[in-house]
Amino acid sequence: MRLVDYLQQNALRYPEKTAVVSDGDSYSYARLWQMVQQKASTLPARQVIAFRTSQTVDFMVTYLAIHLAGSVAAPLEKGMPEGLYSEVSDRLAACPVSVDAADVLYTTGTTGRSKGVLISHEAMIADAENLIAGQGFTHELTFVVHGPLNHIGSLSKTWPVIILGATLHILDGLKDAGAFFDAFRQEGHYATFFVPANIRYLLASMLSVLRRWPTVSTSWRVGVHPYRMPICFISANCCRAPDSTTLTLRPRRVLSPPIIITTAVVL
Repeated sequence: MRLVDYLQQNALRYPEKTAVVSDGDSYSYARLWQMVQQKASTLPARQVIAFRTSQTVDFMVTYLAIHLAGSVAAPLEKGMPEGLYSEVSDRLAACPVSVDAADVLYTTGTTGRSKGVLISHEAMIADAENLIAGQGFTHELTFVVHGPLNHIGSLSKTWPVIILGATLHILDGLKDAGAFFDAFRQEGHYATFFVPANIRYLLASMLSVLRRWPTVSTSWRVGVHPYRMPICFISANCCRAPDSTTLTLRPRRVLSPPIIITTAVVL
């Protein structure tokens, strides 16, 4: 099965379940499937289709519609210069398409020139199954994605969400720490994905955000990791979380409004 087949399946099983939250709006699985079908009807088949990434529901509609049309999705950086975008789009459109090809994703170019990597539908589903088994993705999960969706680090987290019929909350980066924390204000099962720079930014922002809530007492201290690496803790009426490079997010019933930051640890 392809990812879009799971979307169709979940539109029938959970038509009213929220599939995507974006820009303050919610989209059910039935509505998302309808939008994807409409978009797919305008797209060619058996072609690599490049498009600019956006941190909105429009990205998911276009991305899934390309798969439904039988083409290959190639999300490119939204800030890519127009000349380069046209050049890459034309080059990709001329590429032959294999039957199982799903995406062409570009590397960041950290160790050299950015390269396009072909991802198959089979590899995509296998990756999603690994995340489900290894990281505890469930049907009840809301995954908050804030990183660029043209990068596999963020994009791959959308795959198990669609497969399980969970909820994807899309944010436009971490420009506003308050908006990020607001995504977790309702009680529920949440997850997100960070790179180290994200965690450092949130640590710098967290105290000012928590102080907006007068019922929350916060503390800051610097400690030493068991492996003698410096770490910082910010706590809010809670015990320390296990040492980790991730931010631990957990709703608390006892606070109003609910506090979701228990402990943040950065290595």
